[in-house]
Amino acid sequence: MPLFAFAGLAFLLAGAAVGGTISLVPAADTFVHSAYPDNNNGASASLFTGRSGQGGQMRALLRFAVPNGLTGRATASAAQLTLTLRGVGPDGTFANVASTLYFYRVSPWGEGTGSGVTSGTYTVGQPCTPGAASWNSPTCIGATWSFVLTGISMTTPAVVSGTAVASGAGVTAEVQSWIDSPASNNGLLLVSSTEASASTAAQRYYTRTAGTSAPTLAFNFSCKPGFAEAGPSCNACTPAALDACVTSAPGNACIDPGGASTYQCQCVDPDYRAGTDAQGNPVCVLNSFDIDDNHAYDPVTDGMLILRYLFGLRNPALTVNALAGNANRLPDAIEPYLDKIASLLDVDGDTHRDPLTDGLLIVRYMMGVRSPALTAGIVSSDAQRTGTAIDDYLAGKMP
Repeated sequence: MPLFAFAGLAFLLAGAAVGGTISLVPAADTFVHSAYPDNNNGASASLFTGRSGQGGQMRALLRFAVPNGLTGRATASAAQLTLTLRGVGPDGTFANVASTLYFYRVSPWGEGTGSGVTSGTYTVGQPCTPGAASWNSPTCIGATWSFVLTGISMTTPAVVSGTAVASGAGVTAEVQSWIDSPASNNGLLLVSSTEASASTAAQRYYTRTAGTSAPTLAFNFSCKPGFAEAGPSCNACTPAALDACVTSAPGNACIDPGGASTYQCQCVDPDYRAGTDAQGNPVCVLNSFDIDDNHAYDPVTDGMLILRYLFGLRNPALTVNALAGNANRLPDAIEPYLDKIASLLDVDGDTHRDPLTDGLLIVRYMMGVRSPALTAGIVSSDAQRTGTAIDDYLAGKMP
């Protein structure tokens, strides 16, 4: 069964401006029975609460898993939990006893694979195995139960078939806690007001294996700031993030790592490098000929560094007396930066990087010279970029 599906639920959508609506079936469900305290019912087709015919108390367990695309990223509203009732008794024709179900947060538990195999034993289960929930332990052995009452309750009608619904602020708050802190989501324990009755007073519901009759948790959600709706999830790659990563450039991409994390930029295009903006957000920064990173271009510093690099000089000769006083790129980082943008230094596009053509074109441009004087006498004979195309190219490499 799929983890989630869109739900066209009028009660959720009415009067609400939301990013989306989602309906979940349990990731795990079972029930425990005090008359068989070491048995498990994880594979049962039914959930039971209340007082059994064997004189025991029965309590149901449900756990819903919020999709990763919403955890830490969404705000829930109008949450509703629905259980579908089925008749009790050996032949399933007796009405459920009316009750109020109270919901508790519990310690971590396992669904298990136990199940009663006949109509007469379907509340009995089978001996639990390590990791499976039983009345005595949430994991069969070792661990003990802990319970914290929530503000959620549900009224169960006295019917053979029908639904029982819990909604309101308590359910929404519980869902929001699972969104914000998924590690704390151990699901819920359902305790019936009839479990202390003197005689049989049970309620029976379908489990997650029951197809359209399975328990459901439906809620509206809107994406928190910094996330964009993308189907049944919230994506970190908002339009602003896509722009920051300059995804129009070949190879550049916005990466969503999931969880509550923000986006990451993949900066593959050789004209770009990974960086951050003033707020510390990831960006793909356009590589420029501002070699010493002082946010300006200068033929005496940046131009000199490029010429020396093209002539084959390397540190320390590359950088000595060639950095601006307000340089942000340290001398040891100059050579690696030039190595990174080396392909961009082929200004005339002849597949060679020549100090007497490409280098001089860069220096002239930094001195304010423009075509036709810019290119006069120094463009390679097999240049693929000429005239004002060189001006345009260099303009895009300046800070």
